[in-house]
Amino acid sequence: VELREAADYPDAQKLVGWMEERDVLVVPVTAHPAPRIAHWRTSGWLRTGVAVARWMGFAPPWNLAGCPAVAIPVLTGQSGLPVGVQIVGPPRTELTLLAIAAQLGRLLTTSS
Repeated sequence: VELREAADYPDAQKLVGWMEERDVLVVPVTAHPAPRIAHWRTSGWLRTGVAVARWMGFAPPWNLAGCPAVAIPVLTGQSGLPVGVQIVGPPRTELTLLAIAAQLGRLLTTSS
């Protein structure tokens, strides 16, 4: 069995190529609101892993492809919990993402 980095898979490389044509992308962090504490406590490891992967929907592809992302809270949902967005960039754009997140954080702080 040949082991290789996740970023070496063709789909990951295609995603990086697509991302390199963009400055940044703003997308949700999760696919659903946060579950109750201990929601998956009795589901077992595999079922919990699959459920969390579905819930996290928007984060794993960027991570596997090697594209940096930063998540920041932008509003409060009906549950009272923060709802966030992630700002994704092409590889090696960490400083740009942090600068954008800082600017957005200041903007959100001064507007509330």
